Amino acid sequence: MIEEPKIANKREVAKSIAIALIIPTFNQYEITKKTIELLKNQTITFDIVVIDNASQDDTFTRLQRDFSDITLLQAQKNYGGAGGLYIGQKYACEKGYEYIILSDNDAIPIDQDLVEELVRHCNAHSIATPRNIAENENQDLIFHYGCFTRNVIEIVGFIDWKLFLYGDDVEYANRLKSFGIAITRVDKKYYHPMKYHFGPNRAYFEIRNELENAKRYLSRRRHLHEFLLTRIIFYKLFEPTKYKVLKEAVKNWFIHRWDNSFIQKRFDLDVRYERKSFEEFAAMLQDKKLVVTHNKRIEKFLHSFPQIEYSLYSRQELFNPKRATLLQNSYIKATLFYDEVYYFVDIDEEESVVYFKLPKIGFFHKIVKAATAYIEYLFIIARFYYVAR
Repeated sequence: MIEEPKIANKREVAKSIAIALIIPTFNQYEITKKTIELLKNQTITFDIVVIDNASQDDTFTRLQRDFSDITLLQAQKNYGGAGGLYIGQKYACEKGYEYIILSDNDAIPIDQDLVEELVRHCNAHSIATPRNIAENENQDLIFHYGCFTRNVIEIVGFIDWKLFLYGDDVEYANRLKSFGIAITRVDKKYYHPMKYHFGPNRAYFEIRNELENAKRYLSRRRHLHEFLLTRIIFYKLFEPTKYKVLKEAVKNWFIHRWDNSFIQKRFDLDVRYERKSFEEFAAMLQDKKLVVTHNKRIEKFLHSFPQIEYSLYSRQELFNPKRATLLQNSYIKATLFYDEVYYFVDIDEEESVVYFKLPKIGFFHKIVKAATAYIEYLFIIARFYYVAR
């Protein structure tokens, strides 16, 4: 049985300020320190509350030493991002803060009036969120500087800490909407690195929690079909380790297992990441007939190299396969129709492209495996609707 997150140790700094900014962290002392230092340059003052999820790199002690003016809460164990935010959110409400901002330890503020503008646009009927310059414009990442009034949290409840990691923001955003709370986008910026490919542990929580969100919210149920099918096919073809993980995530969701013991397991990636500078990556693509999935960061990269010709992927590509190279950043069925596929993982801090190339698999072999995966997908969906009734 999974237990409610609890605090093991704390160092409180009471300032009687109306605003609390909540930051969970786990084994990431350096980036947490950098984020705190940058937050101190904001145009208004506020309390910073850091929740250390029982880090093993001595984060709690080191932050105590470096910052005498922030509140530090040390969790009894690692409760994941959802559990860390839950602890901070509950603490801030009990202390009576009027405005509570939920963020991440590596969400770097850019505009110095970011917090001031968030508070100005936040009210009893709407939360306020800024814009991540590393992501597409239409995403509401409410746990990256999402600003809430305390009464909104009292109405909708606390974050679902059982989700542990991934999908907790999706659940909370849908819950806000179900209570009629709007999400207001503020034209202020921050930077948070966004990866598009994750290891098996992350995939476990992604699958398990998406099933739970689809059970709770009709809008996510519509999303589930494409989400699950593309992953099942991709994992079946290219990432057998993740395919095993996916089946375990589905099984544990069906039996209502939420103890998160899965995080103790260690897996190797089935694909090997490579890294090239912008110029090297562009040179590799220059002479190829390129089809690209729509993504702000990929297109921004390509715009820097006008000598690279490409077309944007559309669903019509499924019915008109070409001898071309596909550059993607998500799981799509079109992967079946291309012999050469590069998966765009990230742009790292050194301005290099992190990617991997999918192994070549014969077309007939792809179709047989995809058909097998599709049958398993149908069984999962059928059982999901039976359980979700």
